[in-house]
Amino acid sequence: MVDLHDDLTFEPTQSATSLRIKGRGLPKGDDNLVLKAISLLRREAGLSQEFSICLEKRIPVSGGMGGGSSNAAVTLLVANELGKCGLSVKELGQLGAQLGADVPFFLYGGTALGTGRGDTILPLPCGPVFDLIVATPAFGVSAAEAYRLFSQGAGQRLPRLTTRHANTTIRRFRELTAGREWPEFRNDLEEPVLLQYPVLHELRECMLKAGCKTVLLSGSGSSIFGTGDSSALRNARLLLQQAGMEGVLECRTLSTESYRERLIRNGLGLGSLNPKA
Repeated sequence: MVDLHDDLTFEPTQSATSLRIKGRGLPKGDDNLVLKAISLLRREAGLSQEFSICLEKRIPVSGGMGGGSSNAAVTLLVANELGKCGLSVKELGQLGAQLGADVPFFLYGGTALGTGRGDTILPLPCGPVFDLIVATPAFGVSAAEAYRLFSQGAGQRLPRLTTRHANTTIRRFRELTAGREWPEFRNDLEEPVLLQYPVLHELRECMLKAGCKTVLLSGSGSSIFGTGDSSALRNARLLLQQAGMEGVLECRTLSTESYRERLIRNGLGLGSLNPKA
């Protein structure tokens, strides 16, 4: 998890639930995940409270950074509490998985292993904080397109992920982060997406040239992120700006504890955030 976030404001109201969006364009109707989360709680948990909701976008749209999923997860937490639905975080996760495989992760935050479709979450100890730079071009890449490209190319060559492979990866992650090194992980969607969109390869090379230690496609793209020391991130921002790149952001990794503290500070009670509930 990283600390780049959208802002969501909920105001209980007697009128029908409404959503106002500031920033980059998103669907405002029933296709928006915030409204889908409200509808899901109405249907499955008897939510009766109406809300006036304002969403201020900062997370790149269709950038592979989980913006929609994180908003849906927070909406479930807030509506569950303000609407007194009484669902545990486990129950919210089961509902959230209906909205998207990434939604349950954002009920926990920090670092986690996702199995199944990625929606069965096992929280993991968080390593040290890492600084990142994120570059997002003017276009997005849908998850459906990324997986289609993957299945046509690299997906035919890679072995299936098993529990044994996952445990090995997690062990290596802990070893490296304990020494404040960013693990040399891979994103299996990166190769086919970068082949389809050469500009993403150029962004990646720009970050590597600046001295970033690890550069990867974020999720299904189109965002590319890099890690490194302050000098490397400064150089990366400069090179990206010189190349005409406007969508450049900086952020830091966020622990489970820090994420929960932020949610509690913004009005959520402890009950909704207890992963053992």
